[in-house]
Amino acid sequence: MNLKDSNMKTIGLSMVMLLSICHFSFAQGIQFFEGSWEEALAEANKQEKLLFVDAYAVWCGPCKRMAKTEFTKDDVGDFYNTNFISLKLDMEKPDGRSFEKTYPVSAYPTMFFLDGDGKVVKKIKGFRPGEALIEEGRAALGSVDYSAKYAKRYEEGERDYDLVFNYLKALGKSGKSTIKIANEFLKENELDKKQRTEILSVGATEADSKIFEEYISDADYAKSIVGADAFYASVDKACENTVKKAIEFEYMELIDEAIEKMKSVKSPNAKAFAYTSKMEYAKAYKEEAMYLDIAKTYVKKIGKSDGLVYKMVGSDILEKFPSDSNNEYAFDLLHKWLKTDPTEANYLYMIRLLVQNSKTPAAVDLANEAVEKLDKLGVDAKRLKMTLEKLDPKGKTE
Repeated sequence: MNLKDSNMKTIGLSMVMLLSICHFSFAQGIQFFEGSWEEALAEANKQEKLLFVDAYAVWCGPCKRMAKTEFTKDDVGDFYNTNFISLKLDMEKPDGRSFEKTYPVSAYPTMFFLDGDGKVVKKIKGFRPGEALIEEGRAALGSVDYSAKYAKRYEEGERDYDLVFNYLKALGKSGKSTIKIANEFLKENELDKKQRTEILSVGATEADSKIFEEYISDADYAKSIVGADAFYASVDKACENTVKKAIEFEYMELIDEAIEKMKSVKSPNAKAFAYTSKMEYAKAYKEEAMYLDIAKTYVKKIGKSDGLVYKMVGSDILEKFPSDSNNEYAFDLLHKWLKTDPTEANYLYMIRLLVQNSKTPAAVDLANEAVEKLDKLGVDAKRLKMTLEKLDPKGKTE
């Protein structure tokens, strides 16, 4: 595998983390649909989104833990509210039993990703932390392409406004380029300002394009048409796509361009993006000095107000730039992150990293500390206790 291929395989998930740690968020956790599963499926079909179903039981411990600690996370909510219609189903109530006739459930929780026709795109069982939920959702999205049904009609010459608008949206959701189709349609048709802005909102998906420049040239008007949240989401996504291109072609100037354009519209994510986009580039090309220089400034500027920054940078260093001095700094950041969000899942994540880096005594100490702290909070940390027993079965580290 060459460097380019290796880089591009890791960019998608990294960019999800990039945007998830920023301060701007659309909601507090996942917003679940109110209605039956048939109504939710109809809404998913109408919006051309996948339906995410959390099939749970009220007595299920992992189900309750996910509902309390994972579904409520801002980054999980931002991702799922943007990309899915989400539904919680108590499988012991009538609607849940009705759902199970078509979609059998053998363990709790079981989570389904269904397309608008009700086909199972992906099915997962068991507890998932927030980051894994985003990764599973990203995988589900990557396996669905809504653009094919529009492509044939477009290629046959149809240029109906609604067709093209939906075609561009579908291309964007599928991760395909929209630029060619958007350019063609805008050049060939006389559109009023509102229609043109709507086409730009779904077609200007790369920040290094002329149509993107047109889209942000009257940001206030665009926000009045598509809404401020949707406007900033589309701007951020376009800048993210340009970062991917910069990494693919090893062209740093594109990142500078994306940073400036995000700043020009005053995106709430602009400050963080100015750091994280260059950090992604440095990781891709193993530029250790560059990464550390930017990351340390990023931590100082933003870490205190966003604990996930500590986790992202610490984890990146351990994975990409391990050394004795770097690892010491990385674990210091991860300890700061734990102080901001001391959950059982987060402690387990930290313990795993300590063990992987030959720091088992420190992992045992942390596990003991975590069990004591969570017990005081009334949390029955069963998985932590099991982990501690495996790490230190005699209760005393050699």
